[in-house]
Amino acid sequence: MKSKFIVLGLTMLFSLSSVLAQQNQPAPAGNQGNPISPDPVVNISNELAVISKSVQTLNKRLKEFFDKFSSNQGLQLTDKQQKLLLAFEILNRAEQRLAILQKLRIDLVEKQTSVKTLLAKVEDDLREEKISRSVAFEGTTNAELSRENRRRFLSSEQSNLRNLLVEIQNTLTETNSEIRQLETFVRGVRQKIFSEINQELYNL
Repeated sequence: MKSKFIVLGLTMLFSLSSVLAQQNQPAPAGNQGNPISPDPVVNISNELAVISKSVQTLNKRLKEFFDKFSSNQGLQLTDKQQKLLLAFEILNRAEQRLAILQKLRIDLVEKQTSVKTLLAKVEDDLREEKISRSVAFEGTTNAELSRENRRRFLSSEQSNLRNLLVEIQNTLTETNSEIRQLETFVRGVRQKIFSEINQELYNL
């Protein structure tokens, strides 16, 4: 019985690893009707939709594997062993989510830096001497109107960029908070699972 259980465990782990390896391969641009967006928030939603679908596929394959193995080998997993497999899958999905959020954080920081650079340029262009210089190059007959139009345009850009920075910072704060929670969760679940697996192997 001991050797049969070891074979069962190894077979299931190889089967599970194969399925997860196929699902973790990066999807090409525009895959499944979801083109890559310049907005990282849109990309994260698309990636989560793909993961949700992969969970359903994995669950179906695991059920087919359990049914086939049980009917062919005459063996059944105990409730504890099934719970360990479920916990292992939950851990895998949590780690995938954590990796996605870490990538999102990098994208947000890069976008934040880019917007700050652009905002600094706009604020520099709002200086009166810069506005007057840009209007002088236009060669307009109504310099005052041109300066006012330029000033309004730059002020609008300044306001939009400041609002965008607030949105990015809020999303970054929420993302950092979820990353910290997931890191704590993953550490706890990983320690619990490996402890239970060691106990199962010790009891063989």
